[in-house]
Parts: sequence; structure tokens; C-alpha cells
Amino acid sequence: MTRLLVWLWLILLVLPGLAQQRPTRLTGKVVDPRQYDEIKNSPYLFDTFMPAILVPLSGEPITDVAVNFNGHTQVFELEKDGIRVEMEIGLLIGVQVQQGDSLCGLPTFLKLLNRKLINEFPLFVYQGTRYKLVRDFRVTLSDNKVETPGKTVRFKTFNRISDYYIMEGRDLEPIRLSRNDVLRRFDDPAAQAFVDAEGLDLGTEQGVCTLLNWLEER
Repeated sequence: MTRLLVWLWLILLVLPGLAQQRPTRLTGKVVDPRQYDEIKNSPYLFDTFMPAILVPLSGEPITDVAVNFNGHTQVFELEKDGIRVEMEIGLLIGVQVQQGDSLCGLPTFLKLLNRKLINEFPLFVYQGTRYKLVRDFRVTLSDNKVETPGKTVRFKTFNRISDYYIMEGRDLEPIRLSRNDVLRRFDDPAAQAFVDAEGLDLGTEQGVCTLLNWLEER
């Protein structure tokens, strides 16, 4: 699917309910990059801030914006010249990361309001004409303690949780990234033969992307 066709599909998908939202802003609340230093693990989806394209409902796309998604606050953050801010997304259609996987394409956050999802902008890992692989990412915070002789050590931990869905049309079906669950979803002997012949690991996004792409081309 060409980029133009993808964005046309996005516009049709997100038009309902956008009229009352505020415009896109590239400024917002300044956040401290070191605020999570005392907490184990990271609340961010990506290891580093990634160059991305912001696509508003109207106007020109904004390119080369360093973006990350905070799964604890459920907010996108921007970073420039060492300053990090929370992004007010307003009339944004999506955020397309400019670095992707050759098997999955460019990961794209798209506005998709669905009662099954935690995120208003889940990550579309793979986008085909018929099938899409959607990742719903969130982070919880837990308090922990370890008892040692004469001492109690207390610390906090971020727990990263990813729920995956296969989207066909507007239908979202939860799926675990595992061989059995993915093959059960399609119930197709030819698909199983393809997975075996290619040695695909359906416990990974890349493996599922390859299978979905093959299914698209059948």
C-alpha cells in the first residue's frame, strides 16, 4: 500500500469525533529527563527518542521530530536540544516513525478509539490492505521490597505490558504472539506450511508481519 493510500485510510478512520479537538501543538509541559532514574525499567516504548513525522488533519506533515511514547502517562513526548516536553496532539491523525523494520514497514501511531484498547493512539506495527497488526502498549508502576538481615530495601518498578490485536476491517481480535495462537487465528494449512518452510518465529512481531504480508499477497 502506498503512503498516500495509507493516509487516506487514516483520514477516513479518524474523522469521526475530531471536530471538537484542539489544534496540534509542538509545545507543552516540560518534563525532567531524569525523573524516572530511581525506578527500575523504562516507561518508554522505544529505547531512544525516534525521528518521526507528525501528520495533522489539515496542513503539512511535520518531519524529523524526535518522539517517544510514555506508556505510564499515556502521553507522547518530544525532545529537542536536551529539552523534553509532553505533546498536545489535538487534531493529529498519526505519528509515523521514520525508522522501521523491512518486514513490518514504518511503525505508525494512529488514532483509534475502541473499548478494547487502553491507548487512543495504538501502534500499528504492520499495515496491509486486509490485515493490520496493532500493539496496545501500557506501563504500570509497582512498589517492591526485599527483606535482608536487618534491612528492608524498597524500590519501584515499571512493568511494561503489550497487548496485540489483528485488525481486519474495523474488527479487532486479541492475539498472543505465539505459533499456536497465530495459526489458530487463520486456521489455514497453507499458512502453516509457509511458516514451517520459512522457519518463522511467530513469537516476534517480524515473524507475524511476514505471515500477514504473505496472506495479503495470496
